Amino acid sequence: MSGAPAWWAVDGSVVGIIVAPPSDAFAGRSWIADTQSVRAEFERHGIGGWLWSGDEEPLIELTRRLSSLLYDDLTRRAAARNLAAQFNVAHPDDDSAPGCAELAVFIMMEQRALATLTQWAAAGELKGHFEESLRQLIDLGRSSGSHRLLALSEHRRLLAQLSPLADKDPTLLPRAARSALPHTLLPPPLSGDEVPDRALDAAVQALEDLDISSLPGVPALLRVVEGVAARSDAQSRESLREWNDQVSRRLGLPYSALAERRADADAQQNAMARSQAPARDPRPSRRLRVYTWDADSGLTETEAGVAEVTTPAALAALEGDADVHELACRGSLPDLRPLKALPALRTLAIEDNTTLEDLDALVGCERLRSLRVHRCPRVTDLAALARTGVVFLEVSPSINVRVLETLAPARWLRVLRVGGLPADADPADLSAKLPQVSIEIWD
Repeated sequence: MSGAPAWWAVDGSVVGIIVAPPSDAFAGRSWIADTQSVRAEFERHGIGGWLWSGDEEPLIELTRRLSSLLYDDLTRRAAARNLAAQFNVAHPDDDSAPGCAELAVFIMMEQRALATLTQWAAAGELKGHFEESLRQLIDLGRSSGSHRLLALSEHRRLLAQLSPLADKDPTLLPRAARSALPHTLLPPPLSGDEVPDRALDAAVQALEDLDISSLPGVPALLRVVEGVAARSDAQSRESLREWNDQVSRRLGLPYSALAERRADADAQQNAMARSQAPARDPRPSRRLRVYTWDADSGLTETEAGVAEVTTPAALAALEGDADVHELACRGSLPDLRPLKALPALRTLAIEDNTTLEDLDALVGCERLRSLRVHRCPRVTDLAALARTGVVFLEVSPSINVRVLETLAPARWLRVLRVGGLPADADPADLSAKLPQVSIEIWD
C-alpha cells in the first residue's frame, strides 16, 4: 500500500517507501522512492532531523522489543499520545496509531523517551500482562548509551528537589558523590568541590552516564541521591528517598539492593556526625547496641557492661540513637510506636504479647528487615508489613492461614517461617497466595 516501507530481504533493511500501488498496467509491481530521494526531499522542506541516520541495528532491536509490548493500534496510540504530551510534540487527533518503527525512531532521537515510555507502561495495565517485555525494554535502555536513565518527569522532579539543597550548600552533591562512589573517578562537575544550582543538570547527566559496572546493582545516580538524602533535613530526606524508591521500582531493582545503599549512606553520615560531636560525658553511656525489653524489667542491654535502662519511658530517651540495631519486646506492651524513634532498627522480636492485634506501629521503621512474632495470639492482621521493608518474617505458634494471606501485598517479603499450620490448612494454597515468598513450616 502507498506509504508503506519497501523492505529489501537480502540486506534485511528498508530501502525506500512505496509511493504507488500496483496497477493493471503493471501487474505485480509497485512504484517506490528510494531512501536517498526521500531524505533529500525531507531536507529540502526542513524536516530532515526526523529521519534516523545512525546505526540500523539498535533501531531494529528497539522496534522488535516495542512490537512485543505495544501489541495493537490502541496500545500504540495511547503510548504515542503520552510521549507527545510529555515532549510537547503534535500528534493526530484521529484514531490513527504510529507503527513501532515510527515510535522507535522518535525514541532513538529523544534520549529520555524510552525511560518515559517504560514509566507509562509500568504504571498501567501493561505491567502485569507484559512484565517480561517491559523488563527487556528497561534493560535495553540501561545497557545502551543512546538512552538516559531517567524519564522526563523523574528528571524534572529530581532537579526540583536538589535545587534548593544545592543553593543552600553547593558542596553537598560532590560530598555525597565521593562518599557513595569512593573508588570511582568522578566526572566534571562532580570532580570539583562545588556543584551550584546552575550546574545541577550537568551533574545529574554525568551521573546517568557514569559507568560503574564494577559495582553492579544500583546505578551511580541512585547511590548519590541516597547520599544526599542522608545529609539533608527530614523533609528533603523523605522526598528524595520516595523518588529513589519509585525510580528503582520502575527499573526493576531489588529493594534489598537499594536498602543496602541507604544503610551505607546513613552509616557514613552517622559516623561523620559522631566524629564531629563534642567530647562526651565519661560516665557510662546510654548509647547501646543491643537491647531487650519486657513488661517487668523494662529496657535492658543484653551485653555485659555499659548501662541499663529499667523503664519503658527510657525508650523515648533513645530517640534518634543510630546504635540500636536489634530489639526484643517481651510481654503485653501497650504501645509499640516508640520503635519508630530508632532509625537503625533492623531486627525485631515481639514475644508473649496478649494484647497486640496488628503491626501498624511498625510502618515507620524504615530499616526494619527481620521480624519475629512469637506467642501473640490476638494478632489477626499482618497487612501493615506491606508498608515496610521487612524481608524475613517468622511467626509461631500455629496461626490462621487467613492471617498469613494478609501478607500478599508485602512486595519485599522473601522468607516466611511458620511454626505450624492448622490441620485443615493446605500449604500449597498459601504458596499460591504468596508466590514471591519462600515458605518454611516447622512443628
